[in-house]
Amino acid sequence: MENQLALFGIFGLIGLAAGFLYDGLRLIRRRFPHNLVWLSLEDVVFWFALSGIALAVFIHRSSGQLRGYALVGLAAGG
Repeated sequence: MENQLALFGIFGLIGLAAGFLYDGLRLIRRRFPHNLVWLSLEDVVFWFALSGIALAVFIHRSSGQLRGYALVGLAAGG
């Protein structure tokens, strides 16, 4: 149970950090307008980076097993 709660908390923090980073990216986009290609590239890089971080944590903390409560933590943090 402690492991599950820790994993939920870790993913909650990852979601929180991702939310703040994406809000920062949105602020930069408002200050410096981009065209559609640049916006799409930024989004792809952001989501691939977030996916890579989430995958690394899943592999390290839960032996690569996808856990529903971790995904809920990620969404709740975001």
